[in-house]
Amino acid sequence: MSNKSLFITTLAALALIVSACGGAATTAAPATSAPEQPTAAAQPTSAPQPTTAPQATATPKFITFAYTTTFPDIDPSTSFSNDSAVTSNIYEPLVWYNPPGSQEVLSPGLATSWEPSADSKTWTFHLRQGVKFHDGTPFNADAVKFSIERTKKLNGGAAWIWGPVNQVEVKDPYTAVFHLDYAAPLDLIASSGYAAWMFSPSVGDKDGQWFNEGHDAGSGPYMIEKYEPGQRIILTRFTDYWGGWKPGQFDKAVLEVVEDPTVRQQKIESGEADWTYEIPIENLKTLDDKPGRSSRR
Repeated sequence: MSNKSLFITTLAALALIVSACGGAATTAAPATSAPEQPTAAAQPTSAPQPTTAPQATATPKFITFAYTTTFPDIDPSTSFSNDSAVTSNIYEPLVWYNPPGSQEVLSPGLATSWEPSADSKTWTFHLRQGVKFHDGTPFNADAVKFSIERTKKLNGGAAWIWGPVNQVEVKDPYTAVFHLDYAAPLDLIASSGYAAWMFSPSVGDKDGQWFNEGHDAGSGPYMIEKYEPGQRIILTRFTDYWGGWKPGQFDKAVLEVVEDPTVRQQKIESGEADWTYEIPIENLKTLDDKPGRSSRR
């Protein structure tokens, strides 16, 4: 982020929506304390821990983000931009890359454990059981194979990360074996924030247009409720999320495209938006002086 722009948020929005994700992204992506997901805005983070879903509250909680740009591609295979603010809440990788300062570099995601062969050319991933995709289909080794093969076939975005992979073998429903052409740190590759998302084989031969019309096939804590390209995307909680839910976590998030920094500031001041970034530094004093608002440099 440039020295002329800062991260602005309201104090009321400190517990943001779930955003445990991998790969390179910016502070523009939301972070949260949801289902034991660690913090890290669209940065790789540790895995959520299962919890007991709370009783539904009478008033749904929601949060609104004012973003500077559109989300040009939300296809999990080819997305390679600030779309990670969306994809990281809808999809999950096999492995989470933990934020700086964590004791461990990696944490289990949709894989509970993994190990390489002696020459690091064969990697075995043991998969989490009891996980459902948003369409109700189960997550399993077939889904892993389908996700990787579709991403490699489309060869867009960051698909190159799977370059070492020659074949994904379904050893059994919850064991996927990766056969590599050459030794590579596949656990790190599998934690990428781009091109490493798992999605349902029910996608079949649907292309990127299907995703970019507002459909999704993830297993993450949120799913798409409504998508208006160039304007906003609304995410709503997936009640069957394997990580569970805790009281106070957001039921819904509105990611609104607001390109004008003056308008973004006005929305923060009026309470129409809870979070934004790239506000001119000279305007920060005005915002910091308002109750319930704070900036982070």
